[in-house]
Amino acid sequence: MAIGTRGDVLPLLALAVGLKKAGHQVRFATPSLFEAQTRAADLEVFRIAGDSERFFSGKAGIVLRDIVREPHLFPRFWKSYMAAYTSTHLRHTWEACQGFDAVVCVPWFQAVPSIHEKLGCPCFSATTMPAFGLPSTQIPNPYDPKAAGKGEKNRRTWRSSTLVLSAMLPQVNEWRVKDLGLSPQTRSEAIRAYRHSNFLLAYSQVLLPKPSDWPASANVTGFWIPESPADWQPSAPLLRFLDAHPRPLMVGFSSQVAHNPRMFTEKIMEALNRSGKSAILLAGWGGLRQVDLPPNLLWQDAIPYSWIVPRLGGFLHHGGCGTTAICMRSGVPNMAIPFGFDQTLWATRIAELSLGPCPVMPDSVEPVTLADALVRMSEDPAFAQQAAVVAQRVQREDGVAAAVHAIEKALGVNTACAAS
Repeated sequence: MAIGTRGDVLPLLALAVGLKKAGHQVRFATPSLFEAQTRAADLEVFRIAGDSERFFSGKAGIVLRDIVREPHLFPRFWKSYMAAYTSTHLRHTWEACQGFDAVVCVPWFQAVPSIHEKLGCPCFSATTMPAFGLPSTQIPNPYDPKAAGKGEKNRRTWRSSTLVLSAMLPQVNEWRVKDLGLSPQTRSEAIRAYRHSNFLLAYSQVLLPKPSDWPASANVTGFWIPESPADWQPSAPLLRFLDAHPRPLMVGFSSQVAHNPRMFTEKIMEALNRSGKSAILLAGWGGLRQVDLPPNLLWQDAIPYSWIVPRLGGFLHHGGCGTTAICMRSGVPNMAIPFGFDQTLWATRIAELSLGPCPVMPDSVEPVTLADALVRMSEDPAFAQQAAVVAQRVQREDGVAAAVHAIEKALGVNTACAAS
C-alpha cells in the first residue's frame, strides 16, 4: 500500500516489482495518479482514495510540511485536514490486504500493527527515512535534525513524534472497532504496538548508518531505486540540448512548493544566470514556475531520474531520499534546498559526506551565494572524487533484494533473493 509523493510511492513500486520477480503474487494499492505506472510494471492494481499532487502542491500540503515542525499544533491540523481522509484510507487499506500472506504499508496511518493483530501475518511499515517514532540516542528525529546532538539529546528530539503518531488515534480506533472487530487502544498501547512492529527502511547505511540501539525488526535495506520505464524515450529537444550542453546541471524540487513559488523561481533563475551553467529545469508539482529561458536552459515537465541523472554534472534538488539515492548511485555531486519533512536530514548528510555544498533553506536563498555553490558543486574535483567513491559502495548494494529477503524470512519461505 503506497500513497504520497513520487518519492514515497515509486520506491515501494520498485519493491513490488522485486517481489514479483522473486515469484510472488503482488497487489499494489495506490491512488489513481500512480495507476498507469503500476500497470506498466505488470502488477495488479487496487485503487485507493487520494490525490497526492493536488494535496502536496496546495495549501494543505504546505501547512502539513510546516506544522510537522510544531508537533503540539499537529493534532488540531490532523483533525481539521486529515481525519475524514484517514478513515477512508484505513478502510481501503483493509479491503486491499485481505487474502494476502504479507502486507507492506507506508507508516503514516499506522495500519500495520492493527492488521497484524487481526490477520496474524507478517506486516511491515515501509518508508524512505528513519522509522518515525522509533527513538535513538545516535540519530535525531528526521523532522527535527537541527536539534541533533549526542546521546540523550538525540533521544529527546523523538519525543515530539509521539504527538504526531497519536494524532490519528481516534480514526484508527474507530477503524479497529468497526472494520476489524478489535478493541480500541490507549495512546501508550498504540505507540508500543507501532514501535514493536516490523520496519523496512529504504535507504543505504552509506548515507545513514543504522543505530545500534534500534531493534532487529528495523531493517535498513539499502535504496529502492525505480528504473526508467521500458518504453520511455527522450524527446528530440532533450537530446539536442544534451548534445549542445554535455553534463548540464539539473534543478528540480519534485513535489515541493515554496510559499511564494514565483519569487522562489526568480531567485533560482538569477542564480543560474550568475553561475553561467547550462541546466535542465524540472517543473515538478509546481515548485518552479515556467518562464522564458535562454538557450543554455531547458524546461522539462518530467524525466526518469535513472535515465537523466547519470548524464548530469550536478543536481540541485529538495533533499528527498530517492533523489539523493540516484545521485549517490550515479556518482553525481548534488546539493539540496530542503523544504521540510525529512529533507533537512538528507541535505545535511550530503554535505557531511562531501558529496556537495551545504544546504540552503528555501526562505534564505540568495542568488549570489547559490550561484557560487552551483559552480563549486559542478567544478570542485573533491566533490566529484568523493561522489565516485560513494557510488562504488552504493552500487554494491541491492536494497530491493534485501527487503525481499526480509519479507520472505518473515513468511518462512525459501528466499529467492539474497540480502545485500
